[in-house]
Amino acid sequence: GEIAIENPEQGTSLESPLIAANITTNTNDSTENNDGTQNKEQGDPGNKEDDAREKIPPDAFSMLFVAKTYPEYVAPFAVFGLQILILVLISIDLRETYDREVITFMNIPVGVPLSVTVSQVIACIVSVTFSADDLATAVLHVGKRIDPGNDSSVNERARRIKWEVSNLMRMVEGILVIGVSFILIIQSSTAINLWLNFAGVTFVGQLDNILFDLSEMNFLRNKELAKRVSDCRTVHDNCWQTFKRIVRIILSVVITVAMFGVLSIILYKQIDLQFACKSITI
Repeated sequence: GEIAIENPEQGTSLESPLIAANITTNTNDSTENNDGTQNKEQGDPGNKEDDAREKIPPDAFSMLFVAKTYPEYVAPFAVFGLQILILVLISIDLRETYDREVITFMNIPVGVPLSVTVSQVIACIVSVTFSADDLATAVLHVGKRIDPGNDSSVNERARRIKWEVSNLMRMVEGILVIGVSFILIIQSSTAINLWLNFAGVTFVGQLDNILFDLSEMNFLRNKELAKRVSDCRTVHDNCWQTFKRIVRIILSVVITVAMFGVLSIILYKQIDLQFACKSITI
């Protein structure tokens, strides 16, 4: 009887430390897991906030914004000047009538084949999708605050003025690219001329992006300038992404409707022979 009583007590005394050790181990594990989870949760907001801070556009205009020394301003200003010069020269040439057999409003052809009409519709869609990117980006970044980070060399007011000026240059270039592209579209009388001219204007509109890509590869020995652009962030705004999508959709719809509206009117007048009648001289 005494042995029977001692065995349970011994079993209890032997098992208790094991149970206690298991409970302690599980508690420590759960505490460590909880601590790890808490630490991760505490780190997530910062990571999410960093991810939500959108990078400024990677182009020559942003390079102009982050430039600090005079040599760093040369390439962005040169590219912008080259773009404006080419687009203005094309615009002037499009208004000339020295090589036109039939003179009409805006040198629009009297009539075009179906292949040209289909190409014009496709070119309008492509223009809104690709050529309007600079204009949409400029509109979205008007008044946008830029995070100065650790840069305290420029005061806030000067930084905002510098950003708005560079963004205005982006907007002017975007408007000219869309305008010149559309004039080329409605003036084309053959499909091959339409696409060749359209591709050339689109390339001119991409020169600011090409400059940034070349700088990022240190082709122009200004990789540090491109790195500054990549490190620059906009001030965090929880509603920014939603607002950005809405503005891009509205802007794309407005430009598309305007292009197709004007193109429809021109097509109607071509079919109705209104341009042909007005081009007849006595």
